[in-house]
Amino acid sequence: MASFKTDLFQRLLFLAVFLSVSGVTSFSELFFIKEPHDVTVMRREAVILDCQAHGEAPIGIRWLKNGAALTESERVYLLTNGSLFISEVESRKQIR
Repeated sequence: MASFKTDLFQRLLFLAVFLSVSGVTSFSELFFIKEPHDVTVMRREAVILDCQAHGEAPIGIRWLKNGAALTESERVYLLTNGSLFISEVESRKQIR
């Protein structure tokens, strides 16, 4: 009986060590390939705000406006590479 308990304990210990090490080895640093930057656009023009990141998948890019998540519409949407496309820029007075 003592041999069974020792064997079980060693297997559980190995499993715990393996899980913690596997989590560390799969870590990959996330960095920007293209960082967003300020742009000047005329009203009613289209614009793409570039943002591309590299790291281990899945990578999620969220765009915020005044601290709130930006909602996509027929005028504003997220491109597959993480950049933001705005088909028609509104003036600041119209945006609330």
